[in-house]
Amino acid sequence: MANLVNLSIQAPGFFGLNTQQSGEVLPPGWATVAKNLVIDEVGRLAKRKGLRRQSPSGISGAFDVEQAHTYIDNNGNELQLLAADNKIYKNVSGTLTDISGTITLPTGNNWKFQNFNGKCIGWQEGHTPIVLATTGGTFANIVATTGTLPSGRDVLAAWGRVWVIDNDTL
Repeated sequence: MANLVNLSIQAPGFFGLNTQQSGEVLPPGWATVAKNLVIDEVGRLAKRKGLRRQSPSGISGAFDVEQAHTYIDNNGNELQLLAADNKIYKNVSGTLTDISGTITLPTGNNWKFQNFNGKCIGWQEGHTPIVLATTGGTFANIVATTGTLPSGRDVLAAWGRVWVIDNDTL
């Protein structure tokens, strides 16, 4: 008969993600699978907060929402952004308001949004990058002061920098 032993793991996945070795040979501090997790402010694996229902009745009208993003400004205000029907909307209590502003007319809804230095920036392949400066404002095209803007299909904002990638082979 096998003896059962209680095993207490203080911080599962504290050492990070290890996909090179089998789970049987790793100490319990390593994670071998990290689905639906984020890296927190001190570099640890952490659970996502998730989304909460904004309105019990849902969104009025027929919108084909393809992207959703929660923009958090420097004051901690949250704004739910949705890309649908070649426009960008803000969702306030189930009511969608078009905040596409002065951006070049998009031909798709595959925007990749990131919170960056109190602003929300967005990239989509084949489009000019866009920015939302305040929770009450509208989007505008980003204009380069010198040189040219990077184009790409994916964007990451972290540690005061923005990375853009446009390469299928990575």
